[in-house]
Amino acid sequence: MKTRLPIIISFVILACALFLLPSGTRARITRTGRVFIEPSVEFNAMSQRVAREVLGGLPADMTLEERDGLLAELAKTKADLASRDAVDAAIQAENKQLQRLLKYYKEPHEFSLVVAGVTGRRESDDAFGTVVLDRGASDGIQAGQAVLGMDGVVGVVLESTTRSAVVRFTTSRP
Repeated sequence: MKTRLPIIISFVILACALFLLPSGTRARITRTGRVFIEPSVEFNAMSQRVAREVLGGLPADMTLEERDGLLAELAKTKADLASRDAVDAAIQAENKQLQRLLKYYKEPHEFSLVVAGVTGRRESDDAFGTVVLDRGASDGIQAGQAVLGMDGVVGVVLESTTRSAVVRFTTSRP
């Protein structure tokens, strides 16, 4: 009994040590133990794991034929998508060309709104035909621009100085 006591104590210590190890380490030790018990099964499993890692992380339940089939289907789908993208781009280019030929295609314009007040009338012009605004070229107002009122277009800018602009009403004589 004295000769078995150190063996039993060392077995209990080893069992406790194995129980306290992390799960990944425990699994590796278990697989290493299986190498001595069932060497052919364990070497086969190891070779499959290595082959799957070399082939790009193949899932455990997928065969090589299934993987190759999926890769072929993926390549075909990518080729179809590229072909459709090319056709779509060609149709869009043709559509823009036809719009330009029909003069239907219009580039977007940028408009800005400047709020101005009437400061008076010019004495040299018709008393009811023109007015002077308190905004001018420094505010972006230029000759030829439309002047809007509450009811729509009310006039056109005749001339613009730095701080004022002269507007002719659409109802006045030119």
